[in-house]
Amino acid sequence: MKIILLSHTANVSGGAEQCLIEYTEVLIRSGHRCKVIVPSKGPMTKYLADKGIEFVVVGYGCATKPHRNVNNKRLLTSTGSSICGIFREVERYRPSLIITNTI
Repeated sequence: MKIILLSHTANVSGGAEQCLIEYTEVLIRSGHRCKVIVPSKGPMTKYLADKGIEFVVVGYGCATKPHRNVNNKRLLTSTGSSICGIFREVERYRPSLIITNTI
């Protein structure tokens, strides 16, 4: 099965990120093909690259900026562009399942 996993940050220090890494590795060991989408370069992309796990960076700003410093008009425009970028990745990859570590 082909699976896309969406991470809400490019860090590896939080519990959600650790879970995403762990279940990605388990899915790959179980014979599934996985691709992780991350919002920016960072520790997560380095870890994925070192482990040979397929990933792509698609910037989604609302996941990487503190909410108190966000211009709402720019956030809406940025979010729209981000959704389109993620959708293009999904169309190209054609996964059977999409998993996110964001509630």
